[in-house]
Amino acid sequence: MASLYRRGNAFYVTCRIGGKLVRKSVGKNEKTARLRLAETELALQSGRGWLPLSARGKTLPERLEEVLVRTVRDALSLINQTLDEALAEQEGDFDGDSRWSVAWFEQYGFSEGEYGVAETLSKAKNTSLAALARDGFLSSKSGKVRLLRPAELPEDWDPTHDSRLTVWEMVHHLVRVLEAGGESAAAELVAKLGAKAETAREPAYRLYTICERKKRAAEALSYNALVQSWPEISRPPAREARPARRRAIASALDRKQ
Repeated sequence: MASLYRRGNAFYVTCRIGGKLVRKSVGKNEKTARLRLAETELALQSGRGWLPLSARGKTLPERLEEVLVRTVRDALSLINQTLDEALAEQEGDFDGDSRWSVAWFEQYGFSEGEYGVAETLSKAKNTSLAALARDGFLSSKSGKVRLLRPAELPEDWDPTHDSRLTVWEMVHHLVRVLEAGGESAAAELVAKLGAKAETAREPAYRLYTICERKKRAAEALSYNALVQSWPEISRPPAREARPARRRAIASALDRKQ
């Protein structure tokens, strides 16, 4: 915490750095001195210690704005890093196929990679490329491997008939259906998935953060659209009135006629 005080005609800013009290003269103008105080406090909060008056040719407001931008950028970077670490920890709850897919996607996206690298990774994630290919979202040929894009997945996929349902499948079929048929179509798929649908939400956000970090704008938009649409597509359908209640209402109306 920094403080401002006046001695004679001059203003001073004081603060503690490493337990040592530091005092700096910041001129005779009160407005300039208060800007310097704010600049110093921002520097202390961002962990930089005393901010030197080193930017020649820049006014104090310009330097203050520069510090604000750097401080906000640092804060956002720390938030994103913490969030990414938390989401990465959640991967431990995914099935082996999905953990392999997320790790592969982080490195290659939907581009091709070497079969040998993919096979080594599959062993580390306790799965196999043969199993991934049977899941229907992996292409493997001519020594190359790649994940299928949502638009390449089969349109007739039915989760109720999938005996080996994976988180990765759920996320990308939801993306496919949302992009092709909108929220109403995605809501129908969520209803088919039942309670399992909720497990697709956090992975979608995890994939979005990966795309943001890797500058994959198109894929980031797809995952973000799913996350943003979630409250709507996961809303339970309105229940119809009970048959007995409907009959009673109809009977009452008939009597009035």
